[in-house]
Amino acid sequence: MEETKKRNPWVMLIVTYLAAFSAPLNMFKVPAVAPALIATFGIDASGIGLLMSAYTLTGVVLALPAGAIARKIGYKQTSLIALGISIVGAAIGCFASDMNMLLLSRVFEGIGLCMMGVTGISIVVGYFPVEERGRAMGFFATYMALAACLGPLILSAVGENYGFKMVWYVCLVFTVLMTLVFLVVLKNPEIPEDEKNLPRINMFKVIAENKQIWLLAIVFTIHNFVVVGVINNFASTYLVSTFGISMSQAGLLSAITAVCAAISMIVVGSLSDKLKTRKKFIVFGVALGLIASIFIYSVNSLAGCIVFMIIAGIEGGFIPCMCQTAGPEILEKRQLAPVSQAFLSFGQNIGQFLGSAIFGIAAASIGWTISGWAILVPLFAIALVVALLMKIK
Repeated sequence: MEETKKRNPWVMLIVTYLAAFSAPLNMFKVPAVAPALIATFGIDASGIGLLMSAYTLTGVVLALPAGAIARKIGYKQTSLIALGISIVGAAIGCFASDMNMLLLSRVFEGIGLCMMGVTGISIVVGYFPVEERGRAMGFFATYMALAACLGPLILSAVGENYGFKMVWYVCLVFTVLMTLVFLVVLKNPEIPEDEKNLPRINMFKVIAENKQIWLLAIVFTIHNFVVVGVINNFASTYLVSTFGISMSQAGLLSAITAVCAAISMIVVGSLSDKLKTRKKFIVFGVALGLIASIFIYSVNSLAGCIVFMIIAGIEGGFIPCMCQTAGPEILEKRQLAPVSQAFLSFGQNIGQFLGSAIFGIAAASIGWTISGWAILVPLFAIALVVALLMKIK
């Protein structure tokens, strides 16, 4: 990677944040204008699900290759490739005339999201020392939660007033602008002196031989299965079908989870630096997730359900922030940051995909409550045991 003059790490983080934010913003434009897409392309809810799952499936396939590419050609260069592919996808979507063309655009955008997730966190790791990394990661990790909060609200308003095509144009312009800023301002982090002459290490060998990164990935995968793949993705459906509220009310309440996640990421990141521990916060976060999974689909009141959505949201801040901070620390060397993130991203996408698919079938067959107790609770119990077994320096 290219060496650079001293750069303000927070400037680099903010530039990377804005570039990374463009990827999930493109992701959430589909649910923001779903009714218009259904009417225009003659699809149903399953078609909307397919447009969303294209992101996840792409991440499963490309997570590990993205880590290898980032190590070979550099974080900035890989990020620019990711952003360029996102731009291509957004442009195809602007001119999509049928469902197949729209789906193709989502595949391109999914590639951009996957690669940017790997390189963005690697840039943060490269610019911040271990003692400040939790706070930096806590800030950076909010980009997905912030997109989940603001994206549907802003983009749905744009679509309602100017048509759904304008949503695609807005996201395209934003992505192009952030790419230009990233190109001009961002510089690759310097390689530490003690790592400059190290031989290149096989990433698959590193993963295979490190027990702790496997334990961390198991926790992260279960979190994404339960909290992202199930609790977040089915929130609106559950609230409407169980408590009889409107879709707009359900969407607003669902945003609570993302808001709580964003706030807790920033808080736990700073606290973990001060207290010099990641493991304790991972264990506490998993315990919160276990509590939420026990009660969220069994309480009889809307207020009670919101309480456990908030608890799930707090867990949704603790686990991503701490797992993505701890991964590079487990592998110790900064040059291996893409390796840990690529492996975690692989588990993340598998968890989200399987969570939505498996729980959706189960809830339709045996109901929300029994499905939660039979699937979500045992998984989080396993995650708690695994978290307790982890040994993080």
